[in-house]
Amino acid sequence: MRVRLPERIRTALTLTRFQALVGLTAGILSIGATVWGIVFATRPPVTTGEVVAIVLDARTEKPVPNAIVELGTPQGALISTLLAKEGLVRQTVKEGLYRMRVIHPKFGVEVRPVYVLAGHSQEIRVRVAPHPPPPPPVAVEKDKAAKDKEKDKAGKEKDKPGALDKAGEVIKKLFEGK
Repeated sequence: MRVRLPERIRTALTLTRFQALVGLTAGILSIGATVWGIVFATRPPVTTGEVVAIVLDARTEKPVPNAIVELGTPQGALISTLLAKEGLVRQTVKEGLYRMRVIHPKFGVEVRPVYVLAGHSQEIRVRVAPHPPPPPPVAVEKDKAAKDKEKDKAGKEKDKPGALDKAGEVIKKLFEGK
């Protein structure tokens, strides 16, 4: 099966006109590509990225309001301190490795390493757990407490010779010849 152009287009489109159309299209594409290349080549390179920290309660997975997020270098130098009012905080920083520390009075402290890529957003979800309950008080035996009171300032119990007393007795025996 042969496909032919309609008669009207075939008579209007001569070889000279076709060559002119191809030449103009090639010229426009060439100029457009050159302008496009110049525009993108002269733009400054992107050197910053974004850190997005989402602070969540580890038990309920709900955002923790009023958490403090500190961004610092791996060596410990503080770069910025941010307040996550609704459990979310954003900060634009240069590309590189950072140390992120999340602090809240009702929760434990969480520390994470974060690597930020230029032109990208790094989303970090930090789950914080409540402080552990305090340990139960240690019961002290009354006998041990009474013994501690009997010790004198040198740290020896009364009526028992200390290490220095025993050493003195050994020295006496050596000199007396016993």
